[in-house]
Parts: sequence; C-alpha cells; structure tokens
Amino acid sequence: MEKWILGILVLLLIGEASANVYITEIMHSPAGIADSEGEYIEIYNDGSSSVNLDSWELKNKTLSNVTLNSKEYMIFARELIDGTDTDLESFEQFFGNNNGIFDEGYQAQQLSISLKTEDTIVLTNGVYSDSVTYNSSFGGLDGNSLQRISVDNWIENLPTPGNGSFSSADNNFIEINLNVENRILRIIKINMTDESIDEGFQVMPEYNSDKIVEVEVFVEDSDGISDITNVEISGKGNLSFDRNESENIAVFKGNFVMKNLEESGTYTLEIIASDCCDFVNETLEFEYLGMIATELNVSTFDESIGRGESIERNIGILNKGNVAVDFEIYGEDLTSENGSIGKEYIEIYDEKWNALNEKVFLNSNLMPNDEEQILMRMSIPIDARVGKYSGRVIINALESKQ
Repeated sequence: MEKWILGILVLLLIGEASANVYITEIMHSPAGIADSEGEYIEIYNDGSSSVNLDSWELKNKTLSNVTLNSKEYMIFARELIDGTDTDLESFEQFFGNNNGIFDEGYQAQQLSISLKTEDTIVLTNGVYSDSVTYNSSFGGLDGNSLQRISVDNWIENLPTPGNGSFSSADNNFIEINLNVENRILRIIKINMTDESIDEGFQVMPEYNSDKIVEVEVFVEDSDGISDITNVEISGKGNLSFDRNESENIAVFKGNFVMKNLEESGTYTLEIIASDCCDFVNETLEFEYLGMIATELNVSTFDESIGRGESIERNIGILNKGNVAVDFEIYGEDLTSENGSIGKEYIEIYDEKWNALNEKVFLNSNLMPNDEEQILMRMSIPIDARVGKYSGRVIINALESKQ
C-alpha cells in the first residue's frame, strides 16, 4: 500500500446497460439459522432497462430464467424453501413469512453457493463483471450482513434481503484533491513492507528471529535531485539513493529491524529529507501484528506404572511470540491392543485437578519470552488391562484477553 502526500484522483466510468448490475448484499454468517440454510447473495439492477441474466455466472454458478428489471433487487439463496433435509430451516422460513412458499415482494432463486468469512464473489457474463473481495475485518458476523451503499462503499448492518439503498449515481464524477504548499523540497510518497490486505501497513513478525522491514521513499526537489543531501528514518538510520524517478524526483531505499518479541501494536516512523537549505518530514504509521508461538520442553512421556497408581509430571511452556497467551488443553483416550483408558484419567492442575474429558482453559496471561510450568497427572484405573497405551494431550495457545 502507498501513502501519497499530494494526489489527483480521476474516476472515469464507461456506461453500458449490463454494467449497471451489482452485487449489493452478502450474508455469509447468519445467526439463528445454519449457514447452509441462511446464506444468500443479493444483486441489483441500477440501470434504466431490464437485463436478461441467462447464462451469467454468480460465484461460478450459471444463472437461468432470470430477467432483472430496472431498480429491482434479487436474492440467490443457498436454500430458498425448505427441502428434503431433516430440519425445517430455509431462507423463506427465516427471512420471509414462513408459509412454505416464496411470495415476498422481490425475486429470489435457489443457487448452490457456499460463502466463507473471507471470500471473493464474481458476477459476470464473460464481458462485464462485478467482483467483491472481503475478509472478516469487514464485519458481517453475528447475524449481520455486508451491504453495499455505493460502488466503492460497504457497511455492516442488519440483513435487508430484497431491499436496500444502493446507488451508483454518486460515482459519475471527477474528484480532484490538491494540497498546494509553498515548499521546494517534498516527500511525495512512502512505501514499506506490507503483509496484509487490510487498509494501511501491516508487518508480520518472524518466528524466532528479527524482522527486516523495507522502506522506499520518493523525494521531490524542484531545484534538482542533486540538491538532496540526506534521507533518513528518525532513530533508525539513513536510506540509500536507489534511482532517479524523474528530473526532480529521486527514490531512496533502506530498512530497519523489528525484534521478534517486540510488542504488537501501532508504531510511527518519521521520515526526514534534507537538502542544502531546508528539511521536511513526514510520519507513517504501521501495525506490528501479533504472533502466537509457544514451545514445549517435552514432546513425549514414556512411563511405566501399575494399575491403581498415578504419576505427576510438569510441562514447561515457553511463549516465543509477541503477545500474552492463555491456554486451552484437551486430551484423547489412551489406547492399546487390549483396551483403552479414558481421557478423564488425565488431569491438569489449576487450583484443583481438572479431568481432560472436557477442555480445560488456563487464564495464564503468559507474557512474551516467559515460561510456565503446567502440572499434569495420569492415573491408571484398577481394572485396566496390562499393555502399552498411547494417546495425546493437545495444548493450544490463545491470545490473552486480560
């Protein structure tokens, strides 16, 4: 992603009848109804004439018997009316009047779709296409849907299938933004390592090693780039000249280091450019992402124990990430050729002994580079058969909420 200090944005729209059909609502995570029954996609004809959508494709599924009138919405539901499955749920039952038929005031068809919390949806006839790519940061969870209110803008809201406030009219414009400054030396653009599709700059830590972050700075000097004497990241060192972008614009590159255990969060860089007579500075924020990484001091317990006996062992866990973590622990039955020992005979101590026939949550708030000892007990029932048993205890780290 790029940061422009001075920019001119020109939007040119080419009008054609088919280019007025848009994806306007996405329900990928309905609440109160199963995904397989409640998922849907809404489209809208914002043009002035009807559009025949036969042989168009929506999410790689071919449409048929579809004519969408001007200013009309249409729903494509994963299960429009309850079918032959064992439940009574469907789009009509949950979003309609639950009378077993679809008689709402808008068109709808059943379409075999499956939506994810991170997905790309394409509506196309092979020439024109409307494409939407989203992820969980857009929202659309807990029963809300993603709703389009203009060509470039989406909101999260309560579902409104067959209805909305979409309009493409406000995009038929040329928008010009100018920031005119009385300054000869200017930083006009800053690029840096970016490892996420989210807005802004995000940097992912490296496991068990430091992270090298690359930076690229475009500097303009109307007196000529030979006047530029220094470009630096404040507190992190100088950048080196890389190339001439034009007679008055030079590009400088360099890097700085983020420690792998550096705390996750938002950081600010200050870029300073100097010439013979002046200096300018610009700031750039980036997010150092959280990384969950733990290391156990043991991977296998090989023990001999008699029936009716128990043993206790400590498990050391080192937090090698850059966020505080809690733990979720669960077990598997121990099995042998002669029988099994239930996972309830494996226990974790947290103020009291907790059997692993259910998940055990430890609110450890274990900080980066700290270690915790977890006490585990294994008991053998008196009626267990002799043999060699094996199984697993799974320890998952979760970002602490404390």
